[in-house]
Amino acid sequence: MGDEQDVFLSPEVPNTQLVCSENTPVDTLDGYDDDESMWGWLYPTQNISFKPLAMQKDEYTFGRSPKCDVVFNDGCVCDNLLQVISKNHFKIFKETLSGIEAIHLMDLSMNGTFVNNNKIGKGNKVILKNKDEIALANLHNKVYVFIDTSFNKHWIPPEMKEIYSVIGPLGSGAYGEVKLAQNKINEKYVAIKKIQKREGKEGKTYNEVRILQNLKHPCVVTMEDVFDTSDSLYIVMEYVSGGELAKRIREVTRLSDGEAKCIFYQLVLALQYL
Repeated sequence: MGDEQDVFLSPEVPNTQLVCSENTPVDTLDGYDDDESMWGWLYPTQNISFKPLAMQKDEYTFGRSPKCDVVFNDGCVCDNLLQVISKNHFKIFKETLSGIEAIHLMDLSMNGTFVNNNKIGKGNKVILKNKDEIALANLHNKVYVFIDTSFNKHWIPPEMKEIYSVIGPLGSGAYGEVKLAQNKINEKYVAIKKIQKREGKEGKTYNEVRILQNLKHPCVVTMEDVFDTSDSLYIVMEYVSGGELAKRIREVTRLSDGEAKCIFYQLVLALQYL
């Protein structure tokens, strides 16, 4: 089967999902969703070779100084980026405002820290929100994506939390939403589709599950597990990095002949199988 599957492999497509790629080294996220003291994750982009940071302390400092909580050095950052990172570049901390807890990022650097392409400026701070992007010295030097765990804590039932850690949203549609998650046992990334049960529509939902369970093809996303609760159905799917094809085409304007032929060939093979 190994030789046969090589036929279906497409040219490498840059990952358009900001949260992580399949090659991102990660720690086992066991217990993160269930730990009430954890208030956020910092997920690295491909510009750095860090592992995701589970945020539980009230404050974290970032920079080249060995005294920082997260130290940037030549082992995890390319030379060009390292040269523009300050000894104390920025910090992220919790602060209570009028009884409401908020997450802040303060810029400590001369070269600047950017949040969602906006330069903060030394001594200034901004409130961090879910999926905010952090860049250093230049808006293109994105190093982290902040994930607010309050968005994911109660998205899946307890029995699923024992196996999966939810990271963040991938998409949504008329019948449900899809989030990226990680299997705590094997550290594999998966996509979990949550479908709210609708009175009179249960048959259609279960029919989708039965169809997906029987699909086994290199060009068709595989269903790995299913969880059934009183009000929702959770379908655990293979995670395919790279984003949607339509978005990829819009980003590059046009594909090369080789890329287009390969993608079209895969689509035809998948349709033929279905």
